[in-house]
Amino acid sequence: MDTQPWLELSFRQSPVGGDTQEAHGDITALGEALAGDPALGVVFLVHGFNVTQAEGREAYRGMNLAQGALAPGRDNTPLASGRQVVQVFWAGDLDAPELARPAFYPFAIGRARETGRLFAAFLSSLGAHRPADQPLSVEFIGHSMGCRVILETLKNLPVKDRLWIHRVLYLAAAVPTHKLETGKQGDLRPTWLQWSQGEIPWHSLHSWDDLVLTYAFPLGQSLGGPGEGVLPTALGRNHCWIPLPYFQQTRIAHAGHSDYWGNQLQNPGGCSKEETQANKDAAWAINQYMGFTQGGPRESAARETAARAVMEAQSAGLERTTPQVDL
Repeated sequence: MDTQPWLELSFRQSPVGGDTQEAHGDITALGEALAGDPALGVVFLVHGFNVTQAEGREAYRGMNLAQGALAPGRDNTPLASGRQVVQVFWAGDLDAPELARPAFYPFAIGRARETGRLFAAFLSSLGAHRPADQPLSVEFIGHSMGCRVILETLKNLPVKDRLWIHRVLYLAAAVPTHKLETGKQGDLRPTWLQWSQGEIPWHSLHSWDDLVLTYAFPLGQSLGGPGEGVLPTALGRNHCWIPLPYFQQTRIAHAGHSDYWGNQLQNPGGCSKEETQANKDAAWAINQYMGFTQGGPRESAARETAARAVMEAQSAGLERTTPQVDL
């Protein structure tokens, strides 16, 4: 586990289902941390669709443990050195029997948009207290529709000069690729172009073996209303061939839709060998892109090989697969 406590930020009224709500949670603690260390950055974790607050905490806990397993020799060094990790919760689920919950997907798209509006207002309030010459460094890790929440957040941000979007990592992104194309249907492309031109390219982890994005996403997205497309392709389903500057992509072999945060590693008996390996490979790709603390001299040759493969993924025109990593 990380030696630095992770804070919580919620945009939901209820732990299960319910509507959206303005930001609440550990806001005071975050403000005090930023005031106490002006150089401190923030990493926001954003879960996906059909996730209750308790399930979101479990996913984030899985990531915490998976990243901790990659850094056994770090002692008391925080995983995200120089950054405060914040767990974000949003109302992308329905309070209903489990079998009925996926039917909420088309309505959750609207919730993602509304959460993005509220999230942007919160970030603007953080940026408003920064000196013009010392913008707040912001990083995101999103999974599934949480990636849409991130893009909707950036779309609603009114100012740029006091917020620096340092890194954005998309895990199995449930974002229609046509929204990143040129033309009228690409309504998220201007947002991408405005905010992605930093020193570190945005990064997407995707998988051909993601059955949720292969079959459920196109249908659910098609029912989402105007602009959501007809049987669209998800960014996290395959390599995206749309020309996007400052963008890298990595394929996680054999990864299912839930094989990214790392919480599956806490129950290895419930996963196949391929799924377990996919969780490990995703954890290592996250570690390398985000610059999380590692185990120093304890790193194995396999990890070093994986690190080189991830960091060499510099071109959106090249497919890259993460080598197998042992945790």
